[in-house]
Amino acid sequence: MVPFVIISILLLIILLLFYKLTIEVGGSYLNVIYGIGLIKIKLNIDDLLGTKVIRTAWYYGLGIRFTVMVGTAEPEKLKRVLDENFNRI
Repeated sequence: MVPFVIISILLLIILLLFYKLTIEVGGSYLNVIYGIGLIKIKLNIDDLLGTKVIRTAWYYGLGIRFTVMVGTAEPEKLKRVLDENFNRI
């Protein structure tokens, strides 16, 4: 019974941390916010080397990556906003 409770609590915490992805572009920064907002990544748009729209398989999101890839339901819109703000300052 105890292992079930521990695993259930752990899965609930993981669910709260990663159940949604919010992307905000404000000024010269791209903010990536996961779940309830405890995990946040703030990227300076001018530090980006470029933007492009790609399609990946669902399993590509598994594991640790050393590149930053931001997923969105509206990739063309995100690319346009990033390109408009890129090197604007």
